[in-house]
Amino acid sequence: MSIREQIQQQLQPLLHTSVSAAVELVVEDESFRHGRTDSHFKVVAVSDIFASMSRLERHRWLYQQLDPWLKAGVHALALHLYTPAEWSKVTGTDSPLCRGGE
Repeated sequence: MSIREQIQQQLQPLLHTSVSAAVELVVEDESFRHGRTDSHFKVVAVSDIFASMSRLERHRWLYQQLDPWLKAGVHALALHLYTPAEWSKVTGTDSPLCRGGE
């Protein structure tokens, strides 16, 4: 199983709430954009679980969930974490270029 698939499998059940399942969960391997393998990922997650969290709290929560992969060599995560209401207003989720990357 790829690291992308492992991350997806780890997050999917955590984003479910008693109210609803995750509206959206996409994990993209963007390593090719940075000349590396299994090192850069973009996570787009939409769930009611984020409703009570600030943007910083959402990022901290997700980093905590993915700590084993970060310690094992995942170098960068582009995080796009929204409630369903916020998601309805989103126009794009492009990741920024990595320093020195393409």
